[in-house]
Amino acid sequence: NGPVRGAAKGKVCWTDMTKSRMDATVKGRDLGFGLLNVDDYAFTVHMIGITNILDNIKARFYGGELHGKTAFFIASGSETNGSYMVEGAIKDVDFEAFIGALSPKAKEEYEGRLSLKDFKLQGPLAAGSARAVKGSGVLRIKRGKILMLPIFGGLTDVLTDYVPGLDFVLTQSDAKTDFTIVDGKVHSEKISIEGNVVRLYGYG
Repeated sequence: NGPVRGAAKGKVCWTDMTKSRMDATVKGRDLGFGLLNVDDYAFTVHMIGITNILDNIKARFYGGELHGKTAFFIASGSETNGSYMVEGAIKDVDFEAFIGALSPKAKEEYEGRLSLKDFKLQGPLAAGSARAVKGSGVLRIKRGKILMLPIFGGLTDVLTDYVPGLDFVLTQSDAKTDFTIVDGKVHSEKISIEGNVVRLYGYG
């Protein structure tokens, strides 16, 4: 939606991608990326044959920051026989605004700040290959309403029935989990949710 500035040098050979050599820099503001809106961003591009690298990615969105790198490997003359790799981190994103962008119809209050570090993701570019995706990372939410989220079903309702006023205390809590992605599932060996009164630990 906003202005974009870029500069590039080199050549792109569409008939034989192995002969391509190109470097570029891109800066811009007010970017609509799918359902998300990015305030400003910058990155460099390096095309070396079938390898396309977006490096030094920096962006600001929803009050937080993103840093990362991604690479695409595309065989010459093919749109499906390729793979990708993504790595990076997100720091202090407004959790409620972020979820609201991904799920406009969400009615719950997702307060807090969202951070994601040591994030890595890789897999094939072909459609229908979700089970082949592999990844890992550490997710953290500070000062959120973790125990009020729908994922906990009626747990919070049961607790507040026994302890009047507990719903107010439970609204502020932190969550942290490391995770891996394999075989189409997200796994975690350590999940922790800590509040002023209740602490939960788990895995799965």
